Amino acid sequence: SILLPALPMTQPEAETGDFVEMLPEHGVTALLVEDNAAAREATAAILEMLGYRVIQAGDGEEGLARFQAETDRIELVVSDLVMPNLGGTALLTRIRELKPDMRILITTGYPMEESVREWLEAGQVEWLQKPFSVRDLTEKVRILRSDGRDG
Repeated sequence: SILLPALPMTQPEAETGDFVEMLPEHGVTALLVEDNAAAREATAAILEMLGYRVIQAGDGEEGLARFQAETDRIELVVSDLVMPNLGGTALLTRIRELKPDMRILITTGYPMEESVREWLEAGQVEWLQKPFSVRDLTEKVRILRSDGRDG
């Protein structure tokens, strides 16, 4: 004989994830710049789950071109720091020149560069060490979305 516990008559309430409560309004666009295709697809899926429309780029040059073409629509940039063609530091410097108040999240598996440390201390960017979880990315996006700026 095998004895199994009976199921409760009522189903427990579903727990809400950290990301559910901060879904952005429709129409918010993020630029994702990541040279690793698997990491780019996974991060894009998370951002889309959070309600973002995601424009993807595989390196810094492509990211800059896409940013220049969509500057008015893009409200968030999520960028790797170490990439071919145009590195993340150069890309983010160019983005800041074009749109100084752009919300930027830097993701990297490498140690923090001094220029990035200065941006962090000035409150201009957020930093996310790879590998990161859905919760980590969600929290950083929440910080960027709630920093008091319109949008």
